[in-house]
Amino acid sequence: MINIYPLETISLVNKKEVKLPPASNDVRGVIEFVKLKAQADQRLSTLVHNIFSKVVMVKEYARAL
Repeated sequence: MINIYPLETISLVNKKEVKLPPASNDVRGVIEFVKLKAQADQRLSTLVHNIFSKVVMVKEYARAL
């Protein structure tokens, strides 16, 4: 599957707060690992937030369920 996100269609006010489980050794939000350069376009920051803010990495499959 290919997703295309044209930056000109991204609203800068589209960042919604997402409540993730508390960070621990076996559950971490992917957004913690994605960093943009300081000079990156603000729309790109919004896009990264919208894509990765709801994704978590879990050490064990049973914990993920």
